[in-house]
Amino acid sequence: MKGNLTVLKIQEATIKLFAENGYEKATLTEIAKAVGIKKPSIYAHFENKQEIFLSIIEELSSVYVAKFKDEFEKYHTLTVENQLYSVLESTRLFFQHEDLGIFLKRMLLFPPKELEGHLLKRYEEFENQLLIVIRGIFEKGILEGEIFHNEVDELVDAYIHLLDSCFIQLFDPDDELVKKRLKATWCFFWRSISTKRS
Repeated sequence: MKGNLTVLKIQEATIKLFAENGYEKATLTEIAKAVGIKKPSIYAHFENKQEIFLSIIEELSSVYVAKFKDEFEKYHTLTVENQLYSVLESTRLFFQHEDLGIFLKRMLLFPPKELEGHLLKRYEEFENQLLIVIRGIFEKGILEGEIFHNEVDELVDAYIHLLDSCFIQLFDPDDELVKKRLKATWCFFWRSISTKRS
C-alpha cells in the first residue's frame, strides 16, 4: 500500500477488520478506533467506507501479482518443478495466514454488492498477469526437458486450477491435512506432465 501515513493506517485497519469480521462489521467507527483517530478524521481522506475499500482493491491486483512474481524470482534457481510447487505452498500460506490474503479471500467469496463488478474486473486483470508469468515457467520447463507435455494452454489451465484448490482447501481447519493433500495432488500432477510417453 502507498500514500500518506494516515491513509496507510486506515487501509491497514480496514483490511484487518474486514478479514476478521466482514464488510458490514468493518464500520467507520471501528476503523477509526483501530487507527487511533476520531471518525470525522477519516473524512479528510475518504468520503465513506466504500471509497476506502475501492482504494484497497485498486492496489490489490498489483500487490498480489508483485508477490507472485517475487515468489518465482525467489525460487528461480530451483528446478521448474520446485518453483511451481513452492508458489503453490506460498499461495496457501498467503491466503491462510496473512491479513491481505484473508481480506482477498473474503472479498472474492463474499463481495459487497456495490463493489462486485469492480472486484470482478480487477480479479480478471491480475489473473491475466499471472497467466503470463505461469506460461513462461511452463515454456521454460518444456524447453529444458523437465516437462514432456507440450500443450502449454492445458498446463496453465491445470495449474490455475491447482491454485484455486489452495483457496478452497483453506476452509479446512486442519493445516497439516491441507498441506498433505496439496503435496499429493501436486505429485500426481507433476508425474503426469514430466513422464515421457513411449
